[in-house]
Amino acid sequence: GGVLLSGPVIGLSPEPGQPLILCGAFGQPQRVRLAGLFQTHRGSGPAQPGFVVTGLDDAAPACYRGAVLYEEGVLFRSFGALEKSRSKPRSYAARFDLGGDKAYGLVTIAGGVLDAFVIGGGLAERENLWSRLETIVAADGMATHCDALSPIGPGWPVSGWRGYAQHEHTVLIARSCGPAEPGCPIRIALGSAGILAEVLSQQPKEGIVQVETKSDLPTPPSYLMVDRTSFFDGYLQN
Repeated sequence: GGVLLSGPVIGLSPEPGQPLILCGAFGQPQRVRLAGLFQTHRGSGPAQPGFVVTGLDDAAPACYRGAVLYEEGVLFRSFGALEKSRSKPRSYAARFDLGGDKAYGLVTIAGGVLDAFVIGGGLAERENLWSRLETIVAADGMATHCDALSPIGPGWPVSGWRGYAQHEHTVLIARSCGPAEPGCPIRIALGSAGILAEVLSQQPKEGIVQVETKSDLPTPPSYLMVDRTSFFDGYLQN
């Protein structure tokens, strides 16, 4: 058995049996293994690589939407920006041109928020992507210049938030960004400050996530930047 995942790929496809890491915004990274590869079709669109993965938690397929799968031992970093002119939602493999250097990874765009995931080398470990980025180039040749983006810093931005008050706390509802772990602590960057939150639940049918903040937010923001630093620092030691 296993779970079928599909999406854009950077570089060569992994080999069956290879250990991988599956990472989302609202849960701990998970060690998994690749059981098989094949091509998937979505309507009349082009085929996408499909991966059968074992070792995942028991969750509905929609809960894995928005997660990132990468080779264990490879450096993974996430950065966010707002589009100055909103484009259609899409996900693609990307090259990040850094003024003489190049890095590679994945890009996801939804609701005017761009998630840039740098996977592997090309960018120093503690370096901010936005301090050097010139252009993001998709595999189909479509380019996005840095002037078209407003950086919102390192972290994992999630769009599509709305919320409601619950006692003195605020519950926020977000789109699926990988499997969510109830009780998982999250630090959310809100402007120049940060607030504490934790995952309440994830809806199996759509994958949407409920997150409870530890403070009252009278006006829920249109996006939140999830700070994942504390998760990655101790993950491989557990």
